[in-house]
Amino acid sequence: MRRVAILLAIILFCPGVIAETESTVHIELERRIANTDLGLEGGEISPNGASILAYGSDGFAIIISANSAGTEEGDVSLENETTNVYRDASWHPQGRSALLVGDGGTIYRYNSTTYALEDVTPSSTFNHRDLRSVSWNSAGSAAYIGAEDGTLWKYQADEITLINNTAVSRINDIDCLKNKNYCVVASLNDGAAVIDPTHNVEWISSTGHITWIGVSCVDPSRNACTLLGSGKKIGDLRVDLIDTSASYLSSTIGIDDLQGDFIGESDGSESTTLVGLAPIGLVRWTQYENEAMLLFDSNLATEEEVMLGGDSFVCAWEVELSRGYVLTEDGRIVSFIPAEEAQETSTGEIVLAYIVAICVLGLPLGMIYWNSPWLQRKYKEIFVKKLK
Repeated sequence: MRRVAILLAIILFCPGVIAETESTVHIELERRIANTDLGLEGGEISPNGASILAYGSDGFAIIISANSAGTEEGDVSLENETTNVYRDASWHPQGRSALLVGDGGTIYRYNSTTYALEDVTPSSTFNHRDLRSVSWNSAGSAAYIGAEDGTLWKYQADEITLINNTAVSRINDIDCLKNKNYCVVASLNDGAAVIDPTHNVEWISSTGHITWIGVSCVDPSRNACTLLGSGKKIGDLRVDLIDTSASYLSSTIGIDDLQGDFIGESDGSESTTLVGLAPIGLVRWTQYENEAMLLFDSNLATEEEVMLGGDSFVCAWEVELSRGYVLTEDGRIVSFIPAEEAQETSTGEIVLAYIVAICVLGLPLGMIYWNSPWLQRKYKEIFVKKLK
């Protein structure tokens, strides 16, 4: 009872620490993957940071170059093996394959060597359940799959096993600690759960009061994960490695200064989380410092392109800090760079334009002068006399 009392005292809605409420990056619409709205659901960056596996409606899946996403040279469209919607994907830690899961019990394995999609198991294994989330543990020994009806499954050695059916609401997300075989589950109405290395599932009672839409375990130095909740709530879940049932929510912070609401998340640079907003926008969350920083909002997106302002965040990734890309539901790829760098570039372009203009105008004037004895004589009469 004493521990519960302490937790209730700690789990208060504290005002969020937001370092910047103005856009801190410059964005530019690079291209669209296709001329039609693709209905993308998500995208995952490969462990080596080279490729993005994007997926969505009607079995659509594509590989995009993470470093040069602005061009289509690195695009590889994968064969449509199903008409069902892919809802989530997870790369194996070794990077040679990835699992994609979706509606109707859909589960495929992507082979990064052959670019092939292989049907892993008959959809009847899941009784045609809609699968919503998947994540490999850090060792790559097992992947955990969450379904629309709250059931949790284990994929290991090409076998599918039900490991928990106590939840009754959708499993929105699963993520795993980077260096330990513990995973955290985020659900619609049942709170959060921790999966230990023996595949035991413990639902954490102190987390059931918020609708969790995502979870990020991006910081390898901490046995903790960030829970992202509806209403711009952020929770810090501490994972107890000895007794997972003793894991607890150390704090819940509300980020009230931001427009919109959380819609998804991706891993960012330097152990930070890139949080997608609706209407479209992007925020950086630093778990260790409990600090949020706005990268851009829907106003900036609309200034770039009106249709972009009405599009939806799917995923984001960084090549380096504050330099990367955002992928949208309709297949738009948007690049971002630090705002101050864009300002310096703009100033340099203006100066260069003036120099070019002076040179362009000066060249014909100079030619006229050198070919006109009368102008040369007048120049000497005016300026040479002044010097004397």
